[in-house]
Amino acid sequence: MSNQKLSFEEAVAALEDIIGKMESGNMPLEESIEYFKKGTELIKHCDKILDKYEKMITIVTPDADGEVKEEEV
Repeated sequence: MSNQKLSFEEAVAALEDIIGKMESGNMPLEESIEYFKKGTELIKHCDKILDKYEKMITIVTPDADGEVKEEEV
């Protein structure tokens, strides 16, 4: 499955799987490098998703006069 089609949760689960495999220390260097590449791609994908939703968040706060104002984050 393409990284672009993964949800945030699926991408994080895939990252956790990669980390577990790499931490075992039982894989050849070439395989470790491939997993590292996949991991960095997944991290970029997660960052992209988080950036998208961060732009959608709005903070609603009262100003000095008690008026509610909306401020995008």
